[in-house]
Amino acid sequence: MKQPQGPRFVLMASLALTLGACVGNNFTPPDGGGGGGGGGGNQTTGGGGTGVTTGTGGSSTTGRGGGGGGGGSTGAGGQGGTTAAGGSGGGQGGSTGAGGAPTTDPDASVPRVDLSGRKALFIVSSPTSLDTGDATIQQLLQIRGMIVTFATEAGPASLATGQNVVIGSGSASAADFATTFKDVAVPMVLFGNGYFQPMGMSPTGSSNKGTIDSGTPVTIGDTSTPLSVDLLMGATIDIIGTTRSASVYWGTPGPSAIKVAAVSGTPTQGIVFAYDTGMAMPVGTAPARRVALAWKSNLVTDLSVDAYKLTNAAFEWTAAAP
Repeated sequence: MKQPQGPRFVLMASLALTLGACVGNNFTPPDGGGGGGGGGGNQTTGGGGTGVTTGTGGSSTTGRGGGGGGGGSTGAGGQGGTTAAGGSGGGQGGSTGAGGAPTTDPDASVPRVDLSGRKALFIVSSPTSLDTGDATIQQLLQIRGMIVTFATEAGPASLATGQNVVIGSGSASAADFATTFKDVAVPMVLFGNGYFQPMGMSPTGSSNKGTIDSGTPVTIGDTSTPLSVDLLMGATIDIIGTTRSASVYWGTPGPSAIKVAAVSGTPTQGIVFAYDTGMAMPVGTAPARRVALAWKSNLVTDLSVDAYKLTNAAFEWTAAAP
């Protein structure tokens, strides 16, 4: 099911994924308000409050009744309004309002992954001048408790020693990144199809990579690993959740790849795919886990909720690898 959402919603969703009881993939929406309070007095209907606060009763010239507000996430009902003061036609207090239903968590079945203390080496074009997407990813990883270090594609490769994941930004030179880090035995998350062929994750040749527009639907094709989160096999999702017109890239996965998502109707055009340690790639074998995300990191604040889930799952599957 498609869930297009704007960047503010997605950023708040991602923060909710990482704070308090919502660490990891478990996105809990804000608490729903309980039911409104009971009706007002005889002379006029009092207004019950909404949300988590208690409402103030309605008023009239002769009576003041009205139920209190609904409760919070558990939907405890508000209390009735006070008996009206004043004229002979004074109103009676409203009855207790019915509580609202608890808000459901769409990711309640997804296990939470603790990334506290895990280390990420983030390769960008300029560590001192991050674009919005890379800065957002840094913040999200740090909220998860991760330690983020920046470097350029020049390396050296020894910077990856002791890291739990290496992240290739869409701002970095993929060819130079591959020259430095291709054979590093550390899990990687790579943004944009510029990485796929230099890293050996897609066959060479122009026919094995391409571009789609932001409105092209994507289909989930493999739910055998945590990389697909709670998305169902065959589900159709959007990648971009805003009105922004942006390019999304694709690459051809190798035969052994975990083909998480592809352009709808064209399974050879991979949008999210991966290789576990030791899996055969079109060129060589994966020295550690590798995840290909076909959008560039500067689009992270424009992703749909589902595409954000896939991004978050990629970080967890790599950074938490044993």
